[in-house]
Amino acid sequence: MSPTKPTIRVAPAIALARQLEGRQIDFEIIARSVQFPTHVLRDPMQTVELRKMAQLFVAVARAVDDCGFAIKLAEESEVGNTGLLGHLAMAAPTVRSFLECLAGYVSILVTGVEAGFDEKNGTGKMLWRAPADLDATIKPLWLYIAASLVYRVRSAGGSGWVPLSVEFEHKAPAATPAEFAVFGPRISFNADRTCVTIDKATLDRPMPSANEELFSIYKHHASLLMRDASAEQDLETRVRQAIIVRLNDDTATLEWIAHDLNVSPRAMQRRLERLGLSFEKLLDTTRCSIAGRLLRETDRPLIQVAHDVGYGSQSTFTRAVRRWFHVSPRAYRQRYRSGQQSGPAQNTLEMVSLPNRN
Repeated sequence: MSPTKPTIRVAPAIALARQLEGRQIDFEIIARSVQFPTHVLRDPMQTVELRKMAQLFVAVARAVDDCGFAIKLAEESEVGNTGLLGHLAMAAPTVRSFLECLAGYVSILVTGVEAGFDEKNGTGKMLWRAPADLDATIKPLWLYIAASLVYRVRSAGGSGWVPLSVEFEHKAPAATPAEFAVFGPRISFNADRTCVTIDKATLDRPMPSANEELFSIYKHHASLLMRDASAEQDLETRVRQAIIVRLNDDTATLEWIAHDLNVSPRAMQRRLERLGLSFEKLLDTTRCSIAGRLLRETDRPLIQVAHDVGYGSQSTFTRAVRRWFHVSPRAYRQRYRSGQQSGPAQNTLEMVSLPNRN
């Protein structure tokens, strides 16, 4: 049985195709270059692999030669263009409930993504994290999603509203376009998750399209979809997800993972063996996938990446990377720096100050 791969509704690709049509750029050619299945775009409720959507956004960024295109796309996208989740969120009574809906029902739009809404000390944080083993560059797609969130909140907070801060889990872009001003003056990169921080006054504001009756109907349908999605998870996916949660605190062991899944270690091993798998193999391939993404997508120091995937020393991590990729961690990272300035690794949260044009 193949593991369940993270998926996403095709709505962002539909919005992308419309924008490229306005620019007289052939979307079909770009989509074919990354083997994106364009036939699914007839129905916004269809899903594709998250990896394919991420690859599509990267391909478009290269084709239009505009690192701010994803932010422009978010500004031009229609309200509710993310399907049921978009309509549910926009019908919410306040910005706070809008964000709570996004966090609680995110798997309706995209699976495999950790998301949450946390409110304390007078501010709210909308947080999400890419699947740790995603083998594709996520930056353009994540910029689109973050900008879409900000523009929806801005519809309630006013045209000059910006977040208190925004953190991205990928490294800083090679250039900083003017469109980044929508995120406000405090933007940071190389975080362990993407986070948009919102002030309390804005959290209390009503959503302009609030509708209590529709909100109740949408929530009911969302709950049904969530139930169906939960029932489809397979054992391999559940084991991988449990490994990811425990990797960097050195508890990703057979015993702890079996405990998390409420089975005995022996029973879990037997079930994996019937699938032609072993816990040790899943642990190794999960570490490999996460390490590859962190080396490609972030500027975290190598010792931090080693700890993030459960290795106690950089030398042990280096041996593992050589076994996986046949090169050192530094050499593997350099493969993905073409066209960018080389230099020392940046701190985990490198702060970039941008002018606030509002």
